[in-house]
Amino acid sequence: MKGYRLEAWLTAISFILIFIFGGAISSIYILGIDAFFVEVNDLYRAVNYIMGFPQHYFLLIVLSWLGATLIGIIWCLAMDRLERKQKS
Repeated sequence: MKGYRLEAWLTAISFILIFIFGGAISSIYILGIDAFFVEVNDLYRAVNYIMGFPQHYFLLIVLSWLGATLIGIIWCLAMDRLERKQKS
């Protein structure tokens, strides 16, 4: 029973970290409005583009993918260790 409780906590913590790194941190990119945008006729236009995406979109996609991947790897390693410990 104790192993299942630990597994549930590790899964919940992993999903919370994925939410934070994958979604909530994107607002920080918009706070750096001077780094990503230039004002043209009272409207903001993206300064740089990478692979057709505005720079802030590209960074959001790549960094959230890398963050979710790293958290997933750590979660899998922790679950494998927990499974081996339960079988022993």
